[in-house]
Amino acid sequence: MLFSLTLAMSLFTLVTAQIEGALLLWTDKHTERFLLGLEIPVAWLITFAAILVLLLSPVQLFLLPKLRRSVRTSRLVSCGLVCCALCFAVLLPTAQTMDRSSIVWPLLSIVCFVLAEMLIAPLGLALLHRRTPKRFLGLITGIWYGAGALGFFVGGEVGTLWFTWPIQRVLVLLTLLPLAGATVLWFPRPRQ
Repeated sequence: MLFSLTLAMSLFTLVTAQIEGALLLWTDKHTERFLLGLEIPVAWLITFAAILVLLLSPVQLFLLPKLRRSVRTSRLVSCGLVCCALCFAVLLPTAQTMDRSSIVWPLLSIVCFVLAEMLIAPLGLALLHRRTPKRFLGLITGIWYGAGALGFFVGGEVGTLWFTWPIQRVLVLLTLLPLAGATVLWFPRPRQ
């Protein structure tokens, strides 16, 4: 379980690095940033993510106890990794054309990212704490945050691929990596 959850955290932070870095640069160059007649500054995309977290948090607090009765926490974290994969899968249609695409595509990507964030970060850490003996809690929490740091480091390296590889290949890679992590977490375990 420790391996699966630290893998989930690493993959989530790898995706975070792409959403907060390379995706913004890509959006600036490859999208028409007009929505309802207004030009949307690229920096507002991160603000959009923060606003979504604020709006969706009450919904999460309402639904989570009901979901946890029927779905294992590890599977909810796995669903968060599927949302990470969707962050980039939704952008694949935009990579098929040389024309500038709509700002709606990166906005949809950010919605998927926020859903992933709300499932992975709090639930993964909570599950890790529930499964860890108290004497190792500090060590395991350090490993969790270390996995996040590793994800950001690898995310920086992957971010360079946006400018050296064809966009389709980068998007496919960023779709497949979280799906692989979701598969690892999905396998049945005792109820958590």
